[in-house]
Amino acid sequence: MIKIRNLTKKYKDKRILDKVSFVVNDPSKIYSLIGESGTGKTTLFNILFGLDKDYSGMYQLFGRDSINLSHSEWATLREKYIRMVFQDYKLLDNFSVIENIRVSGNYSVDNIEEVLQELDIDDVKNHLVSELSGGQKQRVAIARAIIAEPKILLLDEPTGNLDGMTSEKIMKYLQRLRDKGILIFIITHDTALSGLSDIVFELKDQKITMIKESNSLVPTDEFTVKKEPTSKKYLSKYVINTLLRTKKRIFYLAIPAVIILSIFILGFSAYRANSTLSFKQLFNGLGNQIILMDTQNLKAEQISNFNERGIQSSFDGERIGFSEEDFEAVSDIENVETVYLSLGEVTSNHDKNLYTLSAHYNQSDYSKILQKYVTLINRVEHLSFYFITSGAKIISH
Repeated sequence: MIKIRNLTKKYKDKRILDKVSFVVNDPSKIYSLIGESGTGKTTLFNILFGLDKDYSGMYQLFGRDSINLSHSEWATLREKYIRMVFQDYKLLDNFSVIENIRVSGNYSVDNIEEVLQELDIDDVKNHLVSELSGGQKQRVAIARAIIAEPKILLLDEPTGNLDGMTSEKIMKYLQRLRDKGILIFIITHDTALSGLSDIVFELKDQKITMIKESNSLVPTDEFTVKKEPTSKKYLSKYVINTLLRTKKRIFYLAIPAVIILSIFILGFSAYRANSTLSFKQLFNGLGNQIILMDTQNLKAEQISNFNERGIQSSFDGERIGFSEEDFEAVSDIENVETVYLSLGEVTSNHDKNLYTLSAHYNQSDYSKILQKYVTLINRVEHLSFYFITSGAKIISH
C-alpha cells in the first residue's frame, strides 16, 4: 500500500529526510514510527497524507506514484481510503461530537454511537467540541478517522493525552481495526504503544531503520481507487451552523468595528467642516470690510447705516472725485490689495451692467493666508466674489 524509495525532504538548507526507503503494506500488522522530537516524523506523515509534495524520490500509494495524483483523487483518497488523526485534532469547535463525525461523511447515528461507545466517549456525543477535555478531543478525532473503515489509518501521537485511557486499551481497539483489514501506522513517543506494535521503525539522523519485526510481512494485492464525489451536504450545514453559533461573537466584534468606523467618519466630517468654517470665517463679512470712499452727498441715515456695518465714509461735503494722487495714496494703505474707481453710483469699468462688481481667483493666485487651507483632502480650486449694489447699499455674495 505504501512504498517509499530514496525519498529526500529539505526545508530551506536543512535536510529533514535523506534518501529514506521502507515498505508498509501488511494490514495484518500494526506499524509504529519512533524518534526524538524534531526529527521529521510529522513531516513524513504529511507527505504520506498528501499534504506535502515538496520532496524528491518515490512515494507510491496503492500502486500509483502519488506525485501524479490530482487534487480530486487526493480528496477521494482522504475521504474513503486513507485517514489521519492529527496531533492537534483538527476538530470543529462549534460542532457537537456527532456533528464533527457526520461532517466527514454520511454516517448513521447508530454507527457513530457504536464507535463512540468503543472509545468510552458516548456520554459526550451531544457536547460541543469546545466543551471537551484534551483526551476526549483526541478520542473524537480517532472516532472520526476510523468510522470510514479506511484501508490505511495514520495516527500522530494517538495516546498523547487520553485522560487515563491506557495505551493497552487504545491498542486493543486498534487491533480490532487491524482485524477488519485496516493498515495502521502510528507516530508515537509512547514506548508501551510502540512495544505492542508488530513493526517498529526509528527515524534518526534523517534515516529510517526497522528496529523490530514480528513475523514476516505478507504483501497484499493493490487495488484501484474509485473516484467518488465528496459530500457537500454537511459542509454547507457546518457553514450555516458556524454563523448561527458564533453570531453573538460576531455581534460583539462588530460593535468596536462600527464604533471605529463611526469615529473615522465623524472625524473626517469634522475636519472638512472645520476647513469650510475656516474659509467662511476668513471671508465672513467681506463686503463689510470694503472701504467705500464716497464723495457724494450722503444722508446722515446712510452714513450711520454704513458705520454700523463697519463701512467707513470719507464724506466731507466738498469733494466730487478722486485725483491720481488720491488713487495712489489709497493704494499704498496697508492691507489694501486693489482699488477700483467708479463713476456715479458704486460701479466701475469692470461692471457691464453698471451695478455689479465681480472678482475671480484661481488657486495659483491665492495669497499665503489662503494657501495654508488648501490640502489634498480639502481642495478649493478657485474663489469667486460677486457684488451688487442697490442705491447706497452694497451686497456681497
